[in-house]
Amino acid sequence: MADPQIAWGKKVDGPFKVKVLKFSAELGCDPSHLTATMAFETRETFSPNVKNPNSSATGLSQARQGLGNALGG
Repeated sequence: MADPQIAWGKKVDGPFKVKVLKFSAELGCDPSHLTATMAFETRETFSPNVKNPNSSATGLSQARQGLGNALGG
């Protein structure tokens, strides 16, 4: 299989791309939109440990503490 072309693809490794492609397919969204969001939210580091200095938000998409509960999870 050819290496898929997605936004920020040169910044992330192959296994990360595979996960993004799988997750975006499950969500029904464009994988480039997902990686662009992750790049913005993590200051282009793609680190799941990035924390927002102004809130409890953390991670690749900057989810806040309690979000799962708020969404019924």
